[in-house]
Amino acid sequence: MTPGRIILGVDNARTEEKCRRLFQEVTAEIISMSLESAELVKHGINTFLATSIVFANELSDICESQGARIDDVIKGMKSDPRIGEKAYLSPGIGFSGGTLGRDLMVLSRRGPALREGSKFFGYVLELNKRRINEIVGKIKNILGEIKDAKIGVLGLTYKPGTSTLRRSLPLEIAGKLVQAGARVTAFDPKADYKELDTVPAFQVARNIAETAKDSDLLVLLTEWEEFKQYDWSSMKKEMRRPIFFDTKNCLDEDQMKKIGFRYISLGRGER
Repeated sequence: MTPGRIILGVDNARTEEKCRRLFQEVTAEIISMSLESAELVKHGINTFLATSIVFANELSDICESQGARIDDVIKGMKSDPRIGEKAYLSPGIGFSGGTLGRDLMVLSRRGPALREGSKFFGYVLELNKRRINEIVGKIKNILGEIKDAKIGVLGLTYKPGTSTLRRSLPLEIAGKLVQAGARVTAFDPKADYKELDTVPAFQVARNIAETAKDSDLLVLLTEWEEFKQYDWSSMKKEMRRPIFFDTKNCLDEDQMKKIGFRYISLGRGER
């Protein structure tokens, strides 16, 4: 009952009048347009957000190579009123779930007068798909070798606050680590493993402590609140090698290093 706005796709004035009466108790602005325009507003918003995520990831990698810090770069960018504080600029492992990818595919097939479709939207989708291998590559660079390493994965759902594992990038990353020869133990507070068609190729842990036990690396893939609030000082001694890779940049960098972790995040480099 409290939307940011209502986009009304209508094909005649009588329909618009009825719809406006239907929504008269809602205080949000109502914007009327054609059916075709309203449909493209929906696709356009999601593809814009998807493009922002891919942009932040690409910029983050450049920051790492140039010695810049993505936090400062994004802060500076958001100070520009044409971008603003609410801009979708956070580096990570890419977007997953179905909505953003589906809308990118819709627009990639509707390019004007292009038999092959719109190359731009297809390329954004391709860059996002590559991100999984890039994250696995970063893990290899951190450890030197993935094969036979014991890796604890924190978070498997595609976003916090959901139990679904469908189209989850963290789940795919965990699978690729197993394929590369790692011994993976994973923990997620809410993941519903009944959704999976097969038994996971990794060990499912009951808690954070089981995930960290004797591990060479902990990699955080879903920014659950309990990971942000956890007292990580108790886990350092449980690990074989106290290395923490935060792919969401959601933990306190200075605090993690003070505890004694080798703490790696995205777009910051290692100080």
